[in-house]
Amino acid sequence: DNTTQKPHFYYDIIRMCANMNAYNKSFLNCRLFENDFSCFLNLIFNFYSSPYAYTEQKTIITNALKSRKIKPTKVNSLQDINPDKGKGVSKNKANGIAPSSQSNFWLQQLIRFTGVWQGFISGYIKKDFKNYSLVPNNISYEYLKTVYDSFRPLVKGGSSIKLDIILIASLVQKLIEHHKNYRDEWEFESVNNKISGFQFAYYKNLGQRPAVTNIGFLGLPNFIRFKSEEEGNIWLKVLKEHRDIINSIEESHSSNIFMLQKYRQFISASDFNAFREFQFEYSAFLTGSILKQNYFVKAFSITNMEVLMGTKEKYLKIISNSGFKAIAGAIRNSTIVPVIHNNNKDAVFGLSQKFKIASKDKDTFAAEVSQFIQLYNEKIMLKNYNKKPHQKYITTEDLSEFYKLLDDNHSAKLIAGMLIAFGFAKEPNK
Repeated sequence: DNTTQKPHFYYDIIRMCANMNAYNKSFLNCRLFENDFSCFLNLIFNFYSSPYAYTEQKTIITNALKSRKIKPTKVNSLQDINPDKGKGVSKNKANGIAPSSQSNFWLQQLIRFTGVWQGFISGYIKKDFKNYSLVPNNISYEYLKTVYDSFRPLVKGGSSIKLDIILIASLVQKLIEHHKNYRDEWEFESVNNKISGFQFAYYKNLGQRPAVTNIGFLGLPNFIRFKSEEEGNIWLKVLKEHRDIINSIEESHSSNIFMLQKYRQFISASDFNAFREFQFEYSAFLTGSILKQNYFVKAFSITNMEVLMGTKEKYLKIISNSGFKAIAGAIRNSTIVPVIHNNNKDAVFGLSQKFKIASKDKDTFAAEVSQFIQLYNEKIMLKNYNKKPHQKYITTEDLSEFYKLLDDNHSAKLIAGMLIAFGFAKEPNK
Protein backbone atom coordinates (compact mmCIF):
# COMPACT_ATOMS: atom_id res chain seq x y z
CA ASP A 1 0.00 0.00 0.00
CA ASN A 2 2.87 2.40 0.73
CA THR A 3 5.14 1.72 -2.24
CA THR A 4 5.34 4.33 -4.98
CA GLN A 5 5.67 1.65 -7.67
CA LYS A 6 2.31 -0.12 -7.71
CA PRO A 7 1.89 -3.60 -9.22
CA HIS A 8 0.34 -3.83 -12.66
CA PHE A 9 -3.46 -3.61 -12.61
CA TYR A 10 -3.67 -7.14 -14.05
CA TYR A 11 -0.68 -8.51 -12.18
CA ASP A 12 -2.52 -11.63 -10.97
CA ILE A 13 -3.43 -12.57 -14.55
CA ILE A 14 0.06 -11.82 -15.84
CA ARG A 15 1.53 -13.94 -13.04
CA MET A 16 -0.66 -16.88 -14.00
CA CYS A 17 -0.05 -16.65 -17.76
CA ALA A 18 3.65 -15.72 -17.73
CA ASN A 19 5.05 -19.25 -17.73
CA MET A 20 2.36 -20.94 -19.81
CA ASN A 21 3.59 -22.18 -23.16
CA ALA A 22 -0.05 -22.67 -24.14
CA TYR A 23 -0.65 -18.94 -23.67
CA ASN A 24 2.16 -18.00 -26.07
CA LYS A 25 1.15 -20.66 -28.58
CA SER A 26 -2.45 -19.47 -28.65
CA PHE A 27 -1.48 -15.95 -29.57
CA LEU A 28 1.13 -17.14 -32.05
CA ASN A 29 -1.76 -18.93 -33.77
CA CYS A 30 -3.69 -15.65 -33.73
CA ARG A 31 -0.77 -13.85 -35.39
CA LEU A 32 -0.78 -16.36 -38.24
CA PHE A 33 -3.84 -14.49 -39.54
CA GLU A 34 -2.04 -11.16 -39.60
CA ASN A 35 -2.67 -10.71 -43.35
CA ASP A 36 -6.21 -12.05 -43.31
CA PHE A 37 -7.67 -11.11 -39.95
CA SER A 38 -11.24 -10.75 -41.26
CA CYS A 39 -11.15 -14.47 -42.10
CA PHE A 40 -10.10 -15.21 -38.52
CA LEU A 41 -13.01 -13.20 -37.10
CA ASN A 42 -15.49 -14.90 -39.41
CA LEU A 43 -14.24 -18.30 -38.27
CA ILE A 44 -14.79 -17.33 -34.63
CA PHE A 45 -18.28 -15.90 -35.23
CA ASN A 46 -19.40 -18.87 -37.30
CA PHE A 47 -18.00 -21.35 -34.80
CA TYR A 48 -19.77 -19.82 -31.79
CA SER A 49 -23.02 -19.07 -33.64
CA SER A 50 -23.48 -22.82 -34.23
CA PRO A 51 -22.55 -24.47 -30.92
CA TYR A 52 -24.40 -27.68 -31.79
CA ALA A 53 -22.49 -28.18 -35.06
CA TYR A 54 -19.07 -28.47 -33.39
CA THR A 55 -17.62 -31.13 -35.71
CA GLU A 56 -18.94 -29.47 -38.85
CA GLN A 57 -17.59 -26.03 -37.91
CA LYS A 58 -14.23 -27.48 -36.90
CA THR A 59 -13.96 -29.12 -40.34
CA ILE A 60 -14.79 -25.81 -42.03
CA ILE A 61 -12.05 -24.09 -40.04
CA THR A 62 -9.55 -26.84 -40.86
CA ASN A 63 -10.29 -26.51 -44.58
CA ALA A 64 -10.02 -22.71 -44.42
CA LEU A 65 -6.61 -23.03 -42.77
CA LYS A 66 -5.37 -25.49 -45.40
CA SER A 67 -6.47 -23.24 -48.26
CA ARG A 68 -4.44 -20.40 -46.77
CA LYS A 69 -1.51 -22.67 -45.85
CA ILE A 70 -1.84 -21.73 -42.18
CA LYS A 71 -0.62 -24.36 -39.71
CA PRO A 72 -1.63 -23.54 -36.12
CA THR A 73 0.37 -24.98 -33.24
CA LYS A 74 -1.19 -27.66 -31.06
CA VAL A 75 -2.26 -26.23 -27.68
CA ASN A 76 -2.67 -28.21 -24.47
CA SER A 77 -5.67 -27.84 -22.20
CA LEU A 78 -4.10 -26.63 -18.95
CA GLN A 79 -5.78 -26.93 -15.57
CA ASP A 80 -5.05 -23.29 -14.81
CA ILE A 81 -7.77 -22.08 -17.17
CA ASN A 82 -9.60 -25.40 -17.59
CA PRO A 83 -9.60 -26.77 -14.02
CA ASP A 84 -12.19 -29.45 -14.82
CA LYS A 85 -9.84 -30.97 -17.43
CA GLY A 86 -7.82 -33.33 -15.28
CA LYS A 87 -4.90 -35.53 -16.21
CA GLY A 88 -6.47 -38.83 -15.36
CA VAL A 89 -5.50 -41.88 -17.40
CA SER A 90 -6.85 -45.39 -17.83
CA LYS A 91 -4.51 -48.30 -18.56
CA ASN A 92 -4.81 -52.06 -18.24
CA LYS A 93 -1.57 -52.21 -16.27
CA ALA A 94 -0.50 -49.81 -13.57
CA ASN A 95 3.04 -49.57 -14.92
CA GLY A 96 1.65 -48.13 -18.17
CA ILE A 97 0.12 -45.08 -16.53
CA ALA A 98 1.78 -41.85 -17.63
CA PRO A 99 -0.23 -38.67 -16.94
CA SER A 100 0.06 -36.05 -19.68
CA SER A 101 -1.59 -32.82 -20.74
CA GLN A 102 -4.83 -33.06 -22.69
CA SER A 103 -4.99 -31.34 -26.04
CA ASN A 104 -7.85 -28.98 -26.80
CA PHE A 105 -9.11 -27.07 -29.82
CA TRP A 106 -6.76 -24.10 -30.15
CA LEU A 107 -9.51 -21.60 -31.01
CA GLN A 108 -11.42 -22.31 -27.81
CA GLN A 109 -8.22 -22.01 -25.79
CA LEU A 110 -7.48 -18.66 -27.43
CA ILE A 111 -10.93 -17.35 -26.47
CA ARG A 112 -10.43 -18.55 -22.89
CA PHE A 113 -7.06 -16.81 -22.63
CA THR A 114 -8.61 -13.64 -24.02
CA GLY A 115 -11.54 -13.90 -21.65
CA VAL A 116 -9.45 -13.96 -18.47
CA TRP A 117 -8.72 -10.26 -19.00
CA GLN A 118 -12.44 -9.48 -18.86
CA GLY A 119 -13.51 -11.20 -15.67
CA PHE A 120 -10.75 -13.10 -13.87
CA ILE A 121 -9.38 -12.83 -10.33
CA SER A 122 -6.52 -14.81 -8.80
CA GLY A 123 -5.64 -14.69 -5.11
CA TYR A 124 -2.86 -16.30 -3.08
CA ILE A 125 -3.74 -18.12 0.13
CA LYS A 126 -0.40 -18.75 1.79
CA LYS A 127 1.35 -21.12 -0.67
CA ASP A 128 -1.88 -22.10 -2.42
CA PHE A 129 -3.99 -19.97 -4.71
CA LYS A 130 -7.57 -19.64 -5.86
CA ASN A 131 -8.81 -18.55 -9.27
CA TYR A 132 -12.21 -16.94 -9.80
CA SER A 133 -14.08 -16.19 -13.00
CA LEU A 134 -17.11 -13.91 -13.28
CA VAL A 135 -20.26 -15.49 -14.70
CA PRO A 136 -22.18 -12.77 -16.59
CA ASN A 137 -25.92 -13.19 -16.84
CA ASN A 138 -28.05 -10.35 -18.22
CA ILE A 139 -25.58 -7.49 -18.52
CA SER A 140 -24.07 -5.32 -21.24
CA TYR A 141 -20.34 -5.51 -21.94
CA GLU A 142 -19.89 -1.86 -20.95
CA TYR A 143 -21.64 -2.44 -17.62
CA LEU A 144 -19.63 -5.62 -16.96
CA LYS A 145 -16.30 -3.97 -17.81
CA THR A 146 -17.01 -0.96 -15.58
CA VAL A 147 -17.98 -3.14 -12.63
CA TYR A 148 -15.02 -5.51 -13.13
CA ASP A 149 -12.41 -2.73 -13.36
CA SER A 150 -13.76 -0.93 -10.28
CA PHE A 151 -14.13 -4.17 -8.32
CA ARG A 152 -10.60 -5.54 -8.85
CA PRO A 153 -8.75 -3.00 -6.61
CA LEU A 154 -10.93 -4.03 -3.67
CA VAL A 155 -9.62 -7.60 -3.81
CA LYS A 156 -6.92 -8.29 -1.24
CA GLY A 157 -5.15 -11.46 -0.22
CA GLY A 158 -6.53 -13.44 2.67
CA SER A 159 -7.84 -16.73 3.89
CA SER A 160 -9.98 -18.86 1.59
CA ILE A 161 -13.42 -18.47 3.18
CA LYS A 162 -13.09 -14.76 3.92
CA LEU A 163 -11.76 -14.13 0.41
CA ASP A 164 -14.91 -15.75 -0.99
CA ILE A 165 -17.15 -13.58 1.18
CA ILE A 166 -15.32 -10.32 0.50
CA LEU A 167 -15.32 -10.99 -3.26
CA ILE A 168 -19.10 -11.42 -3.27
CA ALA A 169 -19.72 -8.36 -1.09
CA SER A 170 -17.31 -6.19 -3.12
CA LEU A 171 -18.82 -7.22 -6.43
CA VAL A 172 -22.35 -6.47 -5.21
CA GLN A 173 -21.12 -3.10 -3.95
CA LYS A 174 -19.76 -2.17 -7.39
CA LEU A 175 -22.91 -3.41 -9.11
CA ILE A 176 -24.87 -0.95 -6.96
CA GLU A 177 -22.39 1.89 -7.51
CA HIS A 178 -22.30 1.43 -11.29
CA HIS A 179 -24.00 4.70 -12.16
CA LYS A 180 -24.68 7.58 -9.79
CA ASN A 181 -27.83 8.62 -11.63
CA TYR A 182 -29.40 5.17 -11.40
CA ARG A 183 -30.45 5.00 -15.01
CA ASP A 184 -32.97 2.50 -16.36
CA GLU A 185 -30.39 -0.31 -16.47
CA TRP A 186 -30.37 -0.27 -12.67
CA GLU A 187 -33.99 -1.36 -12.36
CA PHE A 188 -33.34 -5.09 -12.06
CA GLU A 189 -35.05 -7.70 -9.93
CA SER A 190 -31.91 -8.64 -7.99
CA VAL A 191 -28.14 -8.29 -8.31
CA ASN A 192 -27.69 -11.88 -9.52
CA ASN A 193 -29.89 -10.97 -12.48
CA LYS A 194 -26.86 -9.12 -13.89
CA ILE A 195 -23.98 -11.36 -12.77
CA SER A 196 -24.72 -14.87 -11.50
CA GLY A 197 -21.55 -15.13 -9.41
CA PHE A 198 -18.12 -16.74 -9.64
CA GLN A 199 -16.83 -20.06 -10.87
CA PHE A 200 -13.75 -20.89 -8.82
CA ALA A 201 -10.97 -23.45 -8.55
CA TYR A 202 -8.66 -24.02 -5.58
CA TYR A 203 -5.05 -25.01 -6.35
CA LYS A 204 -2.94 -26.81 -3.75
CA ASN A 205 0.80 -26.22 -3.86
CA LEU A 206 2.54 -29.59 -4.31
CA GLY A 207 5.98 -28.33 -5.20
CA GLN A 208 6.69 -27.86 -8.90
CA ARG A 209 3.08 -27.59 -10.05
CA PRO A 210 -0.12 -26.93 -8.10
CA ALA A 211 -3.00 -29.39 -8.30
CA VAL A 212 -6.72 -28.62 -8.42
CA THR A 213 -8.33 -29.78 -5.17
CA ASN A 214 -11.71 -28.07 -5.36
CA ILE A 215 -14.00 -26.64 -8.04
CA GLY A 216 -17.20 -24.80 -7.21
CA PHE A 217 -19.55 -21.90 -7.72
CA LEU A 218 -20.26 -18.85 -5.56
CA GLY A 219 -23.55 -17.17 -6.32
CA LEU A 220 -24.58 -13.57 -5.75
CA PRO A 221 -27.48 -13.00 -3.31
CA ASN A 222 -30.97 -12.90 -4.81
CA PHE A 223 -32.49 -10.85 -1.98
CA ILE A 224 -30.76 -7.52 -2.74
CA ARG A 225 -33.30 -5.57 -4.81
CA PHE A 226 -33.65 -1.84 -5.40
CA LYS A 227 -35.09 0.60 -7.91
CA SER A 228 -33.83 3.95 -6.68
CA GLU A 229 -30.66 5.65 -5.55
CA GLU A 230 -32.03 5.86 -2.00
CA GLU A 231 -32.65 2.10 -1.84
CA GLY A 232 -29.24 1.40 -3.37
CA ASN A 233 -27.49 3.54 -0.74
CA ILE A 234 -29.31 1.65 2.03
CA TRP A 235 -27.91 -1.62 0.72
CA LEU A 236 -24.41 -0.11 0.50
CA LYS A 237 -24.60 0.60 4.25
CA VAL A 238 -25.73 -2.96 4.93
CA LEU A 239 -22.87 -4.38 2.86
CA LYS A 240 -20.27 -2.17 4.56
CA GLU A 241 -21.44 -3.28 7.99
CA HIS A 242 -21.31 -6.95 7.01
CA ARG A 243 -17.85 -6.60 5.45
CA ASP A 244 -16.48 -4.86 8.56
CA ILE A 245 -17.88 -7.62 10.78
CA ILE A 246 -16.52 -10.44 8.62
CA ASN A 247 -13.09 -8.77 8.49
CA SER A 248 -12.99 -8.78 12.31
CA ILE A 249 -13.30 -12.58 12.45
CA GLU A 250 -9.95 -14.37 12.38
CA GLU A 251 -10.07 -17.52 10.28
CA SER A 252 -6.87 -18.75 11.94
CA HIS A 253 -9.00 -19.82 14.93
CA SER A 254 -10.65 -23.15 14.18
CA SER A 255 -13.72 -22.24 16.22
CA ASN A 256 -14.44 -19.39 13.81
CA ILE A 257 -14.26 -21.44 10.61
CA PHE A 258 -17.73 -22.97 11.04
CA MET A 259 -19.15 -19.50 11.65
CA LEU A 260 -17.57 -18.09 8.47
CA GLN A 261 -18.66 -21.12 6.45
CA LYS A 262 -22.26 -20.48 7.50
CA TYR A 263 -22.03 -16.83 6.50
CA ARG A 264 -20.54 -17.76 3.13
CA GLN A 265 -23.40 -20.20 2.59
CA PHE A 266 -25.83 -17.42 3.43
CA ILE A 267 -24.46 -14.76 1.10
CA SER A 268 -23.57 -17.08 -1.81
CA ALA A 269 -26.68 -19.27 -1.71
CA SER A 270 -29.16 -16.74 -0.22
CA ASP A 271 -29.67 -19.23 2.60
CA PHE A 272 -31.23 -17.45 5.59
CA ASN A 273 -31.16 -20.65 7.64
CA ALA A 274 -27.37 -20.51 7.41
CA PHE A 275 -27.45 -16.85 8.50
CA ARG A 276 -29.39 -17.79 11.63
CA GLU A 277 -26.82 -20.52 12.38
CA PHE A 278 -24.14 -17.87 11.92
CA GLN A 279 -25.95 -15.58 14.38
CA PHE A 280 -25.99 -18.22 17.11
CA GLU A 281 -22.20 -18.49 16.84
CA TYR A 282 -21.53 -14.79 16.31
CA SER A 283 -23.48 -13.75 19.41
CA ALA A 284 -21.12 -15.84 21.57
CA PHE A 285 -18.10 -14.59 19.63
CA LEU A 286 -19.20 -10.97 20.05
CA THR A 287 -19.73 -11.34 23.81
CA GLY A 288 -16.36 -13.07 24.25
CA SER A 289 -14.57 -10.41 22.21
CA ILE A 290 -15.98 -7.55 24.28
CA LEU A 291 -15.04 -9.36 27.49
CA LYS A 292 -11.47 -9.52 26.11
CA GLN A 293 -11.72 -5.79 25.27
CA ASN A 294 -11.48 -6.50 21.53
CA TYR A 295 -13.73 -3.56 20.75
CA PHE A 296 -13.02 -3.70 17.02
CA VAL A 297 -15.54 -6.57 16.92
CA LYS A 298 -18.90 -4.89 16.35
CA ALA A 299 -22.54 -5.87 16.67
CA PHE A 300 -24.95 -5.77 13.75
CA SER A 301 -27.32 -2.81 13.83
CA ILE A 302 -31.07 -3.24 14.23
CA THR A 303 -31.68 -0.83 11.35
CA ASN A 304 -29.63 -2.86 8.86
CA MET A 305 -30.98 -6.14 10.24
CA GLU A 306 -34.50 -4.87 9.52
CA VAL A 307 -33.48 -4.09 5.93
CA LEU A 308 -32.11 -7.60 5.49
CA MET A 309 -35.00 -9.45 7.09
CA GLY A 310 -37.50 -7.17 5.41
CA THR A 311 -36.70 -8.83 2.09
CA LYS A 312 -38.82 -11.85 3.11
CA GLU A 313 -42.53 -11.38 3.79
CA LYS A 314 -42.67 -14.04 6.51
CA TYR A 315 -39.68 -12.48 8.28
CA LEU A 316 -41.28 -9.04 8.08
CA LYS A 317 -44.31 -10.36 9.94
CA ILE A 318 -42.07 -11.71 12.72
CA ILE A 319 -39.95 -8.59 13.26
CA SER A 320 -43.05 -6.35 13.31
CA ASN A 321 -44.63 -8.41 16.13
CA SER A 322 -44.72 -6.32 19.34
CA GLY A 323 -43.98 -9.34 21.54
CA PHE A 324 -40.96 -10.28 19.42
CA LYS A 325 -39.60 -6.72 19.73
CA ALA A 326 -40.07 -6.70 23.50
CA ILE A 327 -38.32 -10.04 24.06
CA ALA A 328 -35.47 -9.11 21.69
CA GLY A 329 -35.04 -5.94 23.76
CA ALA A 330 -34.96 -7.99 26.95
CA ILE A 331 -32.25 -10.22 25.47
CA ARG A 332 -30.24 -7.14 24.55
CA ASN A 333 -30.62 -5.60 28.02
CA SER A 334 -29.51 -8.77 29.76
CA THR A 335 -26.62 -9.82 27.52
CA ILE A 336 -24.72 -7.41 25.32
CA VAL A 337 -25.66 -4.14 27.08
CA PRO A 338 -24.30 -5.01 30.57
CA VAL A 339 -21.19 -6.61 29.05
CA ILE A 340 -20.45 -3.42 27.10
CA HIS A 341 -20.79 -1.42 30.33
CA ASN A 342 -18.55 -3.83 32.31
CA ASN A 343 -21.44 -4.93 34.50
CA ASN A 344 -21.01 -8.68 34.11
CA LYS A 345 -22.92 -9.54 37.29
CA ASP A 346 -26.13 -8.41 35.61
CA ALA A 347 -25.39 -10.27 32.35
CA VAL A 348 -26.90 -13.57 31.25
CA PHE A 349 -24.29 -15.73 29.48
CA GLY A 350 -24.93 -18.65 27.14
CA LEU A 351 -28.45 -17.53 26.26
CA SER A 352 -27.99 -17.98 22.52
CA GLN A 353 -26.91 -21.60 22.94
CA LYS A 354 -29.79 -22.28 25.34
CA PHE A 355 -32.25 -20.93 22.77
CA LYS A 356 -30.59 -22.93 20.00
CA ILE A 357 -30.84 -26.20 21.96
CA ALA A 358 -34.43 -25.49 23.06
CA SER A 359 -35.57 -24.70 19.51
CA LYS A 360 -35.82 -28.39 18.60
CA ASP A 361 -39.61 -28.09 19.15
CA LYS A 362 -42.07 -25.31 19.94
CA ASP A 363 -43.07 -26.47 23.44
CA THR A 364 -39.47 -26.71 24.67
CA PHE A 365 -38.63 -23.34 23.16
CA ALA A 366 -41.71 -21.66 24.63
CA ALA A 367 -40.76 -22.99 28.07
CA GLU A 368 -37.18 -21.68 27.69
CA VAL A 369 -38.42 -18.22 26.66
CA SER A 370 -40.88 -18.14 29.60
CA GLN A 371 -38.11 -19.08 32.02
CA PHE A 372 -35.88 -16.31 30.67
CA ILE A 373 -38.66 -13.71 30.89
CA GLN A 374 -39.43 -14.71 34.47
CA LEU A 375 -35.76 -14.25 35.39
CA TYR A 376 -35.65 -10.94 33.54
CA ASN A 377 -38.75 -9.51 35.21
CA GLU A 378 -37.84 -10.71 38.70
CA LYS A 379 -34.12 -10.06 38.98
CA ILE A 380 -32.52 -8.31 36.06
CA MET A 381 -34.52 -5.23 35.19
CA LEU A 382 -31.33 -3.49 34.21
CA LYS A 383 -30.71 0.15 34.86
CA ASN A 384 -30.06 2.19 31.75
CA TYR A 385 -26.57 3.17 32.95
CA ASN A 386 -27.64 6.77 33.44
CA LYS A 387 -28.37 6.07 37.12
CA LYS A 388 -32.07 5.67 36.43
CA PRO A 389 -34.17 2.53 36.85
CA HIS A 390 -34.85 0.61 33.67
CA GLN A 391 -38.58 0.15 34.24
CA LYS A 392 -39.36 -2.04 31.23
CA TYR A 393 -41.09 -5.27 32.13
CA ILE A 394 -42.14 -7.92 29.63
CA THR A 395 -45.92 -7.96 30.01
CA THR A 396 -48.39 -10.79 29.58
CA GLU A 397 -49.64 -8.95 26.48
CA ASP A 398 -46.10 -9.07 25.04
CA LEU A 399 -45.87 -12.81 25.68
CA SER A 400 -49.33 -13.39 24.23
CA GLU A 401 -48.37 -11.60 21.01
CA PHE A 402 -45.09 -13.50 20.82
CA TYR A 403 -46.75 -16.90 21.28
CA LYS A 404 -48.99 -16.10 18.31
CA LEU A 405 -45.87 -16.42 16.16
CA LEU A 406 -45.32 -19.95 17.46
CA ASP A 407 -48.99 -20.77 16.82
CA ASP A 408 -48.54 -19.68 13.19
CA ASN A 409 -46.65 -21.73 10.65
CA HIS A 410 -43.21 -20.61 11.92
CA SER A 411 -40.67 -23.09 13.23
CA ALA A 412 -39.11 -22.67 16.65
CA LYS A 413 -35.64 -22.60 15.01
CA LEU A 414 -36.68 -19.66 12.85
CA ILE A 415 -38.05 -17.68 15.79
CA ALA A 416 -35.06 -18.51 18.01
CA GLY A 417 -32.54 -17.52 15.34
CA MET A 418 -34.26 -14.20 14.67
CA LEU A 419 -34.55 -13.43 18.38
CA ILE A 420 -30.81 -13.90 18.79
CA ALA A 421 -30.08 -11.88 15.63
CA PHE A 422 -32.09 -8.91 16.89
CA GLY A 423 -31.35 -9.44 20.58
CA PHE A 424 -27.60 -9.08 20.02
CA ALA A 425 -27.95 -6.21 17.56
CA LYS A 426 -27.30 -2.61 18.60
CA GLU A 427 -30.01 0.02 18.74
CA PRO A 428 -29.78 3.16 16.57
CA ASN A 429 -27.98 6.12 18.10
CA LYS A 430 -30.48 8.63 19.41
